[in-house]
Amino acid sequence: MNIDRQQDLGEYNGDLWLVDAMREASSNLQLVVEVIVAVGALVGLNALAYYVFRQSAVNWLNADRFILAIAWIGFELATISALFLYFKKQSDVVRAERSRYLAIASEFLAQWTRFEVLGQGKLESLSLGVDPWSVREIIRKLVSANAMGADDMAMVEEALRTRNALVYVRAQVDSAHLTRLTDRLRELDARLDAEAVKPPAPLMPVH
Repeated sequence: MNIDRQQDLGEYNGDLWLVDAMREASSNLQLVVEVIVAVGALVGLNALAYYVFRQSAVNWLNADRFILAIAWIGFELATISALFLYFKKQSDVVRAERSRYLAIASEFLAQWTRFEVLGQGKLESLSLGVDPWSVREIIRKLVSANAMGADDMAMVEEALRTRNALVYVRAQVDSAHLTRLTDRLRELDARLDAEAVKPPAPLMPVH
C-alpha cells in the first residue's frame, strides 16, 4: 500500500499543532521570567546607587553631578543594550531548538499515523474486521495474524504511550527517545508496507 505524504500530514497535523503550542508556551514563559529577573535586578541596582548617592557626605558641584548623571546614563544604556542582545540570542536559541524538536516530533507522529493506516490496511487485506478508532485492537489483531512479533508489540505499545504523553498530557518527551521510536516504527511500517504490496502468485498454465 502506498501512503501519500499529504495524507500523513492531514492525519497528524492536529497533533503536531498541540505539540507546537505546548513548546511555544513553555519557551515564552521562560523568556518572560528571564526578562522580569533582569528588569528587577536593574531597578534594584538603580535604587541602591541613588540611595548611596543621597547618603554621600561629599559636596558635589553641579558640574560633577552633571558628569556623574551622564556616566550613569551611559552605563544604563550599555546595560540595556547588553540585555537586549542576550535575550535576542536566547530567543534565537530557543526558536532553533523548538524547530529541531518539532521536526523530530513531526517525523514520529508521521510514522505513527503511517503505522495505523498500514495496520488497518493489512487487516483488511486479511478480511479481518477492526475498529479504526481502537489502536489497541489493531495491535492485538496484527499480532494474532502474525503480522507483528512480541518485540514489535512491546515497541508499538511504548510508542502509543509516548504519543499520548506527547499530545494529550503535553509532556516534554526526550528527543532521543522520540528518534529511537521513530526508527523502530519506520522499520515496522516498511515491513507492513512490503507485505501489503506483494504481487499475487502467478497462475499455473492450463493444459
